Amino acid sequence: MAQWYQGNAYRLNSNGQYSVSRSYNAMIGHLPRYREMKLIWNRKLLPGHRFVLWLAYQQKLQTKSRLIQLNIPITDNVECCLCDQGVIETQQHMFGDCSWFKDMKEALTSWAAIKLPNMAIPELLKWINRRNWKHMKKEVATAIIGAMVYHTWQARNWRIFRQIALKLEFCTGQIKKEMVDRISMHEESKRAGQCSLLMQRICA
Repeated sequence: MAQWYQGNAYRLNSNGQYSVSRSYNAMIGHLPRYREMKLIWNRKLLPGHRFVLWLAYQQKLQTKSRLIQLNIPITDNVECCLCDQGVIETQQHMFGDCSWFKDMKEALTSWAAIKLPNMAIPELLKWINRRNWKHMKKEVATAIIGAMVYHTWQARNWRIFRQIALKLEFCTGQIKKEMVDRISMHEESKRAGQCSLLMQRICA
């Protein structure tokens, strides 16, 4: 902090007066700016979905492969517990190549008539952000991804920690219900009016 001063003059402000915000920014340094933040933290997603999607976007979910990288011991099998592919549980597998996730994605994207490519979560959100879509469609697509990531992660945790195997059909139905409840709250908005076909398809 001594470098913030030259003599008795505060160097971080042009007028020499102390600034809490400038001092705070100097302490934390440069932080990356994520262009997809507005998509992830939009109100079409349930709060829990936003949080888990934010972790997935930053590749910080505690998958078995990540625990191994962090030198945290794993007492059970390191393979994905949601499919029988015999593949180590990584985030790329869980939200991309896993048959559980792929079947869920196929069911929900067909239901909403929104085509999404097979990409890792960070790249998929960047892809959506670059689309020449109406803002509402981008938010709905992100909400579907957030719900899929949340319920897949929940099904994984329930199977590991509770020994309860949630059925794919149950999770898919739950997501549809959550989507209808959440999206219908914005049915009268101007943005919804610009995507009337999408709103009718989801909220019908």
